[in-house]
Amino acid sequence: MGKLLREPLLHFLLAGGLLYGLYATVAPEKGEEPGVIIADREALIAFMEYRAKIFDPETFALQYDALSPAFRQKLADDYVDEEILYRTAKGLGLENGDYVIRQRLIQKQRFLIEDVTEAVPSEAALAAYHAANAARYAVPGSITFAHVFFDVEARGDEAAQAAAKETLTLLNGRRAGFEAATGAGDRFPWLTNYVERTPDFVADHFGSEMMTSLFTIDPDAGVWQGPLRSSLGYHLVFVSSRTEPRIPSFKEVEAHVKADYEDEARRANERKALDKLRESYEIRLDLGTSPAE
Repeated sequence: MGKLLREPLLHFLLAGGLLYGLYATVAPEKGEEPGVIIADREALIAFMEYRAKIFDPETFALQYDALSPAFRQKLADDYVDEEILYRTAKGLGLENGDYVIRQRLIQKQRFLIEDVTEAVPSEAALAAYHAANAARYAVPGSITFAHVFFDVEARGDEAAQAAAKETLTLLNGRRAGFEAATGAGDRFPWLTNYVERTPDFVADHFGSEMMTSLFTIDPDAGVWQGPLRSSLGYHLVFVSSRTEPRIPSFKEVEAHVKADYEDEARRANERKALDKLRESYEIRLDLGTSPAE
């Protein structure tokens, strides 16, 4: 008897029987017959949608109808394999305590909530949304300039400033333009020429104080100016163009506004649906006390 109990085949048969018994006791889902898997056109089209993570029955129906018999058979085989694995795992309760599966179910429920589609927003509604959120669509100013750098660490502060002033006189004396920056001064860690750069970009390279000074220079002056101080040293600058920040018209950003409007509406609808679902539950909170209490 002891020898029999140690037989691997017996262990396999017992495990198989246990799996079947567990599976048989699980109630089938709605429309699901125990021990029966129906791989029909409707099920396979839904299977294609879930695989693609795109829910468009009409499109996938056309794709399904265009499949060859061999591809339909392969699709059905894949569906049956997944259905068997799913039902068996469900019968064993493998989803219990599994955070990944929990998140997938939450995600699916969110999809169901989002599937309650709203009417396409009117142009008037979008225009009003744009007006109320105009600052969100603001286009920052930009500047195009070249600079010549004098390194304080390498030269020392006084020598770097003196060299900058001397070079300024030379550049303007020969009426040098934008292109004169190349090869002059010391090596700068980033760029020599900055084309249509925003204040944030300039401040990241030169510091906010120099950025502010740069954006006050009139491009029509047509001369080298400075020296301006950054955290790294002194700079001579030639500003060739500058644009002011502006609020674009509704038509310019209509597609962006529509995407924002629909995203905000979707999140509002989800919150509304979740609040409604909360009414079905008694929420008990026990958050403990914070260290400060």
